Amino acid sequence: MFKRPYYIALAIVVVVTAVLLKLPGRTASGLKLAISGLFLPLYGTADSTRKAVEKSTDAILPRSVLTDQIDKLQKEMEARLLEVLTEEQKKQLEEVNKRFGPPPPGDRPRKD
Repeated sequence: MFKRPYYIALAIVVVVTAVLLKLPGRTASGLKLAISGLFLPLYGTADSTRKAVEKSTDAILPRSVLTDQIDKLQKEMEARLLEVLTEEQKKQLEEVNKRFGPPPPGDRPRKD
């Protein structure tokens, strides 16, 4: 009946699953915590590998490319900030116009 090794593995998995489902709540939670602790080294390895790749990428890129990227990002942030400020100023102007009405025609700034 159990000539193939994966039949034996399947039977073991089924028996372990049935045993785990029958455990009391506190014992099951402790066992889950112990099992999840086995995977923590894998998460640490993945994180350290990701950090090493990022550092090596930064080390490989020439400094001029990095400074160009920084300049580009700073310009984008300044443009977004100006958009936000102008939108905010437009909202404030609309609020003032709602409260006090539009300014008289003689008080409007001239466009030179």
